[in-house]
Amino acid sequence: AEELVKQLGKNGVLGEVIVDLVWSLATELDDFFDNNSPKRRLIRGLLDHDFLNRMVGYDEAKYYYQELEKVLAPDFNYWLHRGSLELEHGNLVGAERFLNQARGINQRDQNTLTEYAYLLLLKALDNPSGPDAVSFVQEAEAILRKNIATRGDRDPHSYHILVGNMMQWVKTRSMRPSEEKSTLHGLRTTLEDGRRRHPKNAHLAKLSQQLEEELRTRWIR
Repeated sequence: AEELVKQLGKNGVLGEVIVDLVWSLATELDDFFDNNSPKRRLIRGLLDHDFLNRMVGYDEAKYYYQELEKVLAPDFNYWLHRGSLELEHGNLVGAERFLNQARGINQRDQNTLTEYAYLLLLKALDNPSGPDAVSFVQEAEAILRKNIATRGDRDPHSYHILVGNMMQWVKTRSMRPSEEKSTLHGLRTTLEDGRRRHPKNAHLAKLSQQLEEELRTRWIR
């Protein structure tokens, strides 16, 4: 199956196959919230933005999401991954529009909330002196820490988004030295918890090295 997917990708027809398959499956679904449905699970896998971006590229993935909007508009997961694709490629306006669609359909989905928090952090970093930047960061941090508290043992992604972007925020935003130091040490505690729960996660290991270097550079003279 993996070789078939790779070959279809090389031939430039994988996206068309995915669109046709997802369209067919979606028209047979009665409930887009039924996660126990095999068809629903297959649709979720085929809509994954990382998968599509890797297999067909950003422009093609955008096109196929657009093609599927008519049949998948009731599905928050569709909007989540469409927004996540734009977020990964720096289109914050498009990402916000699509993620708000996802949140409007399902306000409690934690994956959606995680991506929305990521969006808020990127908006703050994009304009750190803006009037809403601090409130964006505070809201994002609250969302991510709540996610960590409820499912940190299953979700390393929230740790990665929180620590990585907050490190950038410390570099970008002018802070008092005591506030900067306190923030970085708080991130160290959070990251230690994440690495304890996810000892094999390469992203968290790399972040840990970066954070320790940041602490040495700034606070060990």
